[in-house]
Amino acid sequence: NTGTGKMDEKLVKKGNEYELPANGFTAPEGKKFDGWMVGTEKKAVGDKIKVNADTEVKAVWKDIEYKVSFNGNTGTGKMDEKLVKKGNEYVLP
Repeated sequence: NTGTGKMDEKLVKKGNEYELPANGFTAPEGKKFDGWMVGTEKKAVGDKIKVNADTEVKAVWKDIEYKVSFNGNTGTGKMDEKLVKKGNEYVLP
């Protein structure tokens, strides 16, 4: 799913459970691993799935974001934090 690298296939007997492993792929630029997609369900590392047929487990990626916060430096009031995607510019208010 646009990541790079290879993870070995596993053979599981029909009807048995399989525990989803840690991610072994390299994330696409600006993304980080967010879980596994099995069919239409998003799953986490360590979740168990029942295997009844050949099954593709697809990596799910999400944008890396950084928090921009404001410090009043002894002033009063509050400004909301802002999440900014990695590599994007942010215009200071």
